[in-house]
Amino acid sequence: MDPKTKYSLGQYYFGILSLFIIGFGFLELLFFLTGGEFSYGILKIPPALIRSIVIISMGIFMLTGASRLKSIDGLALVTLACIMLWIFAANDLFEVVTTSILPEEDAEGWFNSLDGFLSTYKGPYNPCVILLPFTLPIFLFIRNYKKELRVFED
Repeated sequence: MDPKTKYSLGQYYFGILSLFIIGFGFLELLFFLTGGEFSYGILKIPPALIRSIVIISMGIFMLTGASRLKSIDGLALVTLACIMLWIFAANDLFEVVTTSILPEEDAEGWFNSLDGFLSTYKGPYNPCVILLPFTLPIFLFIRNYKKELRVFED
């Protein structure tokens, strides 16, 4: 694929992804302000103030970087936003792992049963965990940036 076409597609891809991230951040802020929580299927949107502000910021970073993905500054902003999302997703996944080890309060024993252990992994998950696989194409742009850099010098 032509590098200019690939970077143009990357601009659209990360631009749309950043709009989803900003939307989830605003939903978390909305649920914090209203005092509610949303859960449907595998998606759970918790009410959180600081978390929502950081998620909105990460979406703005990604949107700003996606608009100029061909420059090293834009690629760095998109990469920063992806790393921020990975940290949030790792935190959410760590929470799932740690809650799966201990049983419910009314259960006997120190450790969870196998059924209780596996039932915690069926969801629901926070938006960062769901959006995590969609940030992985950044590795293609990072890996190929140095050898395709000469294309954008003119």
